[in-house]
Amino acid sequence: MITILFHITIKEGKEEEFHNLAARMTKISRGEDGCLDYTFLRQQGQPREYVLYERWTDEKSLFDHLDNLVELLGPCAPDEKIPAAFLDLCEKTQPFFYDVVPPSEEN
Repeated sequence: MITILFHITIKEGKEEEFHNLAARMTKISRGEDGCLDYTFLRQQGQPREYVLYERWTDEKSLFDHLDNLVELLGPCAPDEKIPAAFLDLCEKTQPFFYDVVPPSEEN
C-alpha cells in the first residue's frame, strides 16, 4: 500500500479555482482502480493551506492515476509528475510518503 500526504499552499486569489479543481479530481480519482482513499483537507482558518490524503493499493495504481491526471488536466510541468494546470494554482507543494504501522500482535 502507498500512503501520501501531499501538502499544498494555494496562490493568493486562486482559492475558489483550486477548490473546484480539487472537488473534480476527488470525484474522478475515487473511481480509479486501486484508489483506497483520496481526500483533500483544508486547514481551518487557513483557506490557502491543504493536505491531500491519498492511499493506493500499489505503485501501478498510483502511476495510472498520475497518467489519468495528465489526460484530465493536460501535460506535466517540466521535471514534474503532476500536470502544470494543477501546479500553476499552487504556491508551494510537498509530498510525503508514509508506511503503515501495523497493529501489535501483543495485548
